[in-house]
Amino acid sequence: MDDTTNKKIIERLERLESTVFGSKPAATRLEPPSSEKQISLPELARKNGLKNGQQKIAAIVGYYEKIVGTKPIDTKLIQEGWRNGRFVGSYQSVLLQRSIEDGLVRDLDGSQYDLSQTGEKFFHDFINGNTGKD
Repeated sequence: MDDTTNKKIIERLERLESTVFGSKPAATRLEPPSSEKQISLPELARKNGLKNGQQKIAAIVGYYEKIVGTKPIDTKLIQEGWRNGRFVGSYQSVLLQRSIEDGLVRDLDGSQYDLSQTGEKFFHDFINGNTGKD
């Protein structure tokens, strides 16, 4: 495809996003807090509201995808995130499988992952302190 075609596709996607999500296109990364500093993974781990290991995995994937801007996320990065975030307990691969089964994380090819739509909503609510509320 040439640059003109790509530009038209991007413009059309932005119009669709604006229609679906509001006047501003959906951002791929969360805006940093007003202090201009990003939340760190250990700070994220200490936030209240993570009820189980599946949600911890979703928080790690969300952190790398939405805050750091890494996409897709591999298993090694999830394990590293568990250690760096100082999450209680040890990482178990079954937690990743459960987070996929719960619809929080998508398995892209068996070794790379990202948040599902449900996972994105969960992560957004978690970051904004809305977990556990209907």
